[in-house]
Amino acid sequence: MNEWINIKNRLPDDEDEILFFNILDKKVSIGYKKKGYFFDLIDFTMTPINITHWMPLPNPPEKEQMKFEATEKWIKDAAENETGIDTIPTGHVPENKMKRIYKYHVPIENNFHIEMPLGAHILSFQVQNEVAFIWALVEPKNKKVLRHFVLVGTGQEFDPSWLGYIGTIQTYQGKFVWHLFEKIMA
Repeated sequence: MNEWINIKNRLPDDEDEILFFNILDKKVSIGYKKKGYFFDLIDFTMTPINITHWMPLPNPPEKEQMKFEATEKWIKDAAENETGIDTIPTGHVPENKMKRIYKYHVPIENNFHIEMPLGAHILSFQVQNEVAFIWALVEPKNKKVLRHFVLVGTGQEFDPSWLGYIGTIQTYQGKFVWHLFEKIMA
């Protein structure tokens, strides 16, 4: 089993997928480091700080370990229970980790900011009644942070460096097509 490596002792190679510990969120996540920033592939966030330890991803299981043996037990349990397949365990979210989905207006501007709770995960970018919005999974009690966005019309010239694609919408019955990106580097 791999051991945690303190970033003071050694940094991972750029773009190697790793596990890392974010001391601010007090969580382990999967991601990679590039040019001094850690990119979280679960929350789609990045940070130059807050990461204290990392480790390489473990090797995948051996071929004979990859069988999904739990399926037979779940099917047997479901057959014996009148409620059927719904008895398969789905996990539980502790009360203090409950989340909400919030909607944020997207102005038709090239560059703009939206204040969101730290760790907000963007779920969708769509039009509702001819107005652009993003929906995000948030923990409302988290500290609010400014997130930076770039909205680009089809055919418009722009620099995609350090931008993460979110989605594309059409407005005014398809007359205008907009592509939304989030800045992942300041």
